[in-house]
Amino acid sequence: MLLTTMFFQRTVVRERMVLSMSGHEEGVVAFWHTAEETGTVMLAFLARALAMKYAGITGAGCRN
Repeated sequence: MLLTTMFFQRTVVRERMVLSMSGHEEGVVAFWHTAEETGTVMLAFLARALAMKYAGITGAGCRN
């Protein structure tokens, strides 16, 4: 439990509600109050990633 608490305090996962696992192409976890809200979170991140990809932008959380 301590490790989980520290993880949420030291990262932006709690704020963004998304966790991406390095080395896993499909390793993405999202969470929110309902399945519909979780889907909305995932779609927002997908839209952001695609916009960055097509704009040629790379940075934290976006690797080409």
